[in-house]
Amino acid sequence: MPTAIGESTGQLPVLIVCGYAVAVNLYLMYVSWRKSPLGVIAALAIVQILLGTAVVPIAIAAGLYGGGYQANQYLLQNDPPGIAAAAHLGLFSIGGIVGWHFGLRSRLSRGVVTVLSRPLFKLDAFRCVVFLLCLSFCCYITLFVLIDWDVLLVNARGGSREPYGEKQGYLFLKSLASLGMWAVCFLPSICKYCNRRKICFVLALLLLYILITFATSISRNLLLWSVVAPIAVFVRYSRVRRSLKVLAALAVLVFAASVLVYGKSYNQVQRRILSDGEWSSLQSANDEGLASTVISNLEFQWYSIDAGIENFLSGNPPPVGELGLSLAIGYIPSRILDAINLGFLSYNSYGDCSVIAVNSSAFSLSDWTIPPGTVGSSAYLGPWVMGLVVGFLFLYLLATVLQLSCHSGLGHACSVSWFFALLLVNWFSFIPMACALATFAALVIFTLSFIRTFTSRWSEVASW
Repeated sequence: MPTAIGESTGQLPVLIVCGYAVAVNLYLMYVSWRKSPLGVIAALAIVQILLGTAVVPIAIAAGLYGGGYQANQYLLQNDPPGIAAAAHLGLFSIGGIVGWHFGLRSRLSRGVVTVLSRPLFKLDAFRCVVFLLCLSFCCYITLFVLIDWDVLLVNARGGSREPYGEKQGYLFLKSLASLGMWAVCFLPSICKYCNRRKICFVLALLLLYILITFATSISRNLLLWSVVAPIAVFVRYSRVRRSLKVLAALAVLVFAASVLVYGKSYNQVQRRILSDGEWSSLQSANDEGLASTVISNLEFQWYSIDAGIENFLSGNPPPVGELGLSLAIGYIPSRILDAINLGFLSYNSYGDCSVIAVNSSAFSLSDWTIPPGTVGSSAYLGPWVMGLVVGFLFLYLLATVLQLSCHSGLGHACSVSWFFALLLVNWFSFIPMACALATFAALVIFTLSFIRTFTSRWSEVASW
């Protein structure tokens, strides 16, 4: 019978390594916040890793946290994570801090990012945002025409496609509508170069998009990245009085806490209203307090490190092929690939062997609901060594793109830097769908920039 981590042997080395990881991640959050206004984006990604990996074992060992649903599910068939998982986390932290400082000083990577970003500086931020949001609205309108709206809303959070019957093939429109989320990246340029009417118009469209997308997907991450992150960036970027910044920061924290505590139960409220016509109150995700609620939402990362190590040492192949396909061509609907006899190139073809399915099975679950997270995915790729490599690459690239907003001197630098940072956060989530949609967003936005460049040059030629 598995025991709690506080009762396992070798507890002290685990706590020492996790304490080191806490110190490193807190340092990285601080320096990223100080380095650039967009350091908020990096800090938000780091804090999720920090809480979900290093803080979990320390809190359990100290008796401050008893473990949530995911922890209990993992311990049904596994021993508690030990020094092997802690060592992987420690190496990830070492790689991260080394990668951060190399990224700040690397002229080569800074030059590469500058070259890649040149087309994006020619984008009309306002038109780009309006295009992304209007395309998303068109996808939603088409989706509501093809599929009954109550079916979409009742099954907003469900992972199964069965309730949609023959119409499940239209769900790709839901993924296509995710393009609207990338509009937040261009808010700095819009606020800097557009008049008040355009700013209000964009904010109204963005708010409407967030409300519709949340109702159809019940994604708490959407609210945190589309609402909390922009507000936090502008609080950091603005030159208002410190007292106003403190009040704004408190408001953001209250909103984020509400999303974490009550966001999951909103799915049940919406389902009950539409199915039975009954109103119910929102229920807290955890009765033990806000801190326990936050940790319970992120604890899967600590246990996923152990699951990844066990999977690799058992001789199972790392998910290199699946992740590679999701990054390269994952945005192509599997039905199209099947139609041209290339279905084997779809990351969906991995089925029960996919990294999320394998990781969920380690938690005694078969509903594919528990991705490994960044550190856990690096363990699936290869224990210890890949922890160092992935940690280095993630922070190296983040530091490099944040440098663009500090040293470029160009007006759209903040927006371009935000765009690249959000790309990295999605790619390094190692969630196949998130990787695929991020690549698709990059293709669309770069295509818009090339079209803008072509039309500008054509206009110059025509004027001659």
